[in-house]
Amino acid sequence: MGVTSAIVFANIGAAYGTAKSGVGISSMGVMRPDMVMRSIIPVVMAGVLGSYACFATRAKSRTKDDKEQGGTVFLVSKLYKSRIATKIVNNGGQATLVWVNGTLFGSCYAAHDSERLDFLQDFNTYVYAMDSQTMFHLMGDWNDEPDESPLAAALESAGGRVQATGAPTRWEGRRCIDYVITNAEKELANLREECAAYSDHKLLCWESPVRGEPRERWRLKKTTSYAPPSGCDVRRWQQNVASAWPEVQQDVKPATNREQLGENFRQLCGQLEAAFKIAFANCSEDGKVPRGSRAKGSGPAFERIPEASAKADPLDECFETVSGEITLAA
Repeated sequence: MGVTSAIVFANIGAAYGTAKSGVGISSMGVMRPDMVMRSIIPVVMAGVLGSYACFATRAKSRTKDDKEQGGTVFLVSKLYKSRIATKIVNNGGQATLVWVNGTLFGSCYAAHDSERLDFLQDFNTYVYAMDSQTMFHLMGDWNDEPDESPLAAALESAGGRVQATGAPTRWEGRRCIDYVITNAEKELANLREECAAYSDHKLLCWESPVRGEPRERWRLKKTTSYAPPSGCDVRRWQQNVASAWPEVQQDVKPATNREQLGENFRQLCGQLEAAFKIAFANCSEDGKVPRGSRAKGSGPAFERIPEASAKADPLDECFETVSGEITLAA
């Protein structure tokens, strides 16, 4: 359960999508936010969408025949951690950039004339300001062939490259102008063209790995803050806690949402309390649980385990939750 495979459909500076688990990411571009659900339902079954947060960038429509508000819209399932990164909008284009579990997704539209240079400059400046380790998927109607994209060229030194089908993405004409600019090292999985269309554009879709909450690893924070009894040194205390854990540890259901994850932690806290009692007793000379030697608090505290934790004490990392299951670290 390391990643969630989200099916993402991209067109018009936009994408539609759902994840196989029934949650996912969707974005749509160049349309009024209040029209999003009405337009996306024919493409993705309404029952699959679930509860979404909507991030929108409004802009005046660039087409003379359509005076309605345009813009770019991004939908993210509330089961994912998400927040808006920024909105970029001017006469040369618009973009809605959203953080989704540490990955930057963009729903973008670039004009086809010289006015887009200011937009692309603003866009390029923002992406370059990010951490070099940040992964981004910028989906859009770029009004350029993939090999002529000025933004892709500007982001090349940041690892950006175009991934596209190479086929025309308009119903009429021979231009492939809807594609993804990404710094992903691997090719987008199963990138393909769909028959469904939005406006005069075809849909592109692929499977995008999205890091979800179940992948996060947590540990008991500062085991030593739960003070050992007098006469029991810190190392012995940690070893006692680690030895007691198998006696009290019980399996929990894998977490598929925030509520279940919270319940898992409540169960973990109860199991840790039992382990602490055994550890205290083993630290005591007379075998009784000492009183008044525990640090007061509202309960065990937890912290995320860094990706690379070379300096961490293995005994401090003995309590983890991986993919929603409570396990004892090796």
